[in-house]
Amino acid sequence: LLCSSVQGALFEEEERGRKLRERLDAAERRNRQLKERVRKVKRSLRNARKAARKAEQEARELQEKLRATERRAGHHLNTITQEELSPGRYTAVRPRTKL
Repeated sequence: LLCSSVQGALFEEEERGRKLRERLDAAERRNRQLKERVRKVKRSLRNARKAARKAEQEARELQEKLRATERRAGHHLNTITQEELSPGRYTAVRPRTKL
């Protein structure tokens, strides 16, 4: 049989150990939650970067297609440019004749 002061000290140590284990469990749970959040943010960042790279690539491809089309259009002899059009060429009004 242990004396009451030793039993009290033992009980207090066990209680202290239990509280520390609870705090440790809570900290480990929070750590897992934070790690999961970091994984999600990293995944989201990777996806955003991937989408940005894809958009940039598509923009470059479209720009190249536009340049190629402009180059091809410039080679045709019958290409009408803006400077060649006279201001009233297609909007002139013909005088009406009486019958």
